[in-house]
Amino acid sequence: DGAYVYYVDELRVAESPCSGPSRWLRSAGECSGPSADLAAAELDETSRGAISAALGASTDANPYMVDIQLPPMSCQFEYSGAYTRGLGLVVSGECFEHVHADSWSVYDFSYWAAAGAHPGNAVHLAEGKPNPIKKWAEEARVAYLHFPASHAMAWF
Repeated sequence: DGAYVYYVDELRVAESPCSGPSRWLRSAGECSGPSADLAAAELDETSRGAISAALGASTDANPYMVDIQLPPMSCQFEYSGAYTRGLGLVVSGECFEHVHADSWSVYDFSYWAAAGAHPGNAVHLAEGKPNPIKKWAEEARVAYLHFPASHAMAWF
């Protein structure tokens, strides 16, 4: 059957970027939408400065994401829920959006593609639908898997 290896997106972040390593997706320009609104409404200036300084000082050459570790006690922030894109900050003309620490990490889902491994596999088969793990590679021809909002984050 082959291997089903995907990078995972849409994981929900609920962990503060102030308490351990944090991952940030980067893109050109201004942040917009919920991530920018969240940062504007809930992030104090000291914390904003500490996070922005760490992002700006990062030597991570990855053009899509940056992993940073803030100095202890340099900021204070807690999420009130879980988000696919957390805080959004603009640093030197780039938008950085806080995401789950495992966002875009690569995993082998071959075990979950087996008929009895994933609970949705049997349901989809009975309904004449494609295997929910295999369909992304076989039908959509993509290398990513959007983590369903209906699944508990305990998987990660």
